Amino acid sequence: MKQLLTRYKSEIADIVIQQLAGKYSQALTKYSYLEQGADYFLQLTSRPEYVGYSKEIMLLQNIAKQLAPFSQAALNVIDLGPGNGEKALTLLSFLNHSNTTYLAIDKSPHMLAIAKENQIFLNELKKFYLLNDFSNNKNWYLQLNKKRSNTTLFLLLGNTVANEIDMEGMLANLKLIIANSNANNKYLLLGIELFSNNMKQILLEYQNESNQYLSVIPLHTLGINLSVGGLAIVFNQGLQRIEEKFIFNQHGSFIVNNKLIEYQKNDELLLSVTWKPTLNTLTSMFKKIGYAINNILLKDNQALILLETY
Repeated sequence: MKQLLTRYKSEIADIVIQQLAGKYSQALTKYSYLEQGADYFLQLTSRPEYVGYSKEIMLLQNIAKQLAPFSQAALNVIDLGPGNGEKALTLLSFLNHSNTTYLAIDKSPHMLAIAKENQIFLNELKKFYLLNDFSNNKNWYLQLNKKRSNTTLFLLLGNTVANEIDMEGMLANLKLIIANSNANNKYLLLGIELFSNNMKQILLEYQNESNQYLSVIPLHTLGINLSVGGLAIVFNQGLQRIEEKFIFNQHGSFIVNNKLIEYQKNDELLLSVTWKPTLNTLTSMFKKIGYAINNILLKDNQALILLETY
């Protein structure tokens, strides 16, 4: 873990410096899933209180029959943030493998390796695994146009989009990439947990040792001693999102690459966000960006939304 995280140490430090200056344009979420962080994330999703995972699997099983005809001709499935690969596996099991090409993209090599291992028995399926930061690096989209397909289906499951500070901006950028993909029909399958009147229950999913360790991995990378502050997990009602923060309880400093970084008592670092929008908020956002809604499946407050682009 240390070797890979060291590679991103400067990036993490730059985000921390911006946040200490009051600029919260980026969170530290994506750096938590590198190397051993992937294992802690999978432990988290297997906990009984983490009910969103099983609900999304059920919704994928329900929509798979609608998507199966997509694979009667050439189909490209692009999985952005595959996790352990099981959600895509649920969908892929309903498709014609001889006509389907699958590409998984993730920043974490360890997470990609786990997904690849779980999908290894899909022998007839053409599978590719690309190490890339899909959230802010557009170079990966060049992979889409190597071979024309009848249909391209993007997967953005497991609240991945909800962990973006600028969720709308991320979806707008992705819409441009999807629209320019080399396919006749272009879809995005989005999985997200919606706002619930019982946010206290949802917050319980975040209040365990696995999640807390996962959240502070970037701070460990910078050598920040956790005794100089504490972790706070709150629901921001105005922004409709869960925020995980590290709040300093004293003045101090640390050094990264010969650069002195100072913090004050009550300074806050935004470790992660998870948006919990209402369905109305989402549908308005899709309309503004230019997505057309093909289908919406709901299981309690878990949503699976099939979008089209033109």
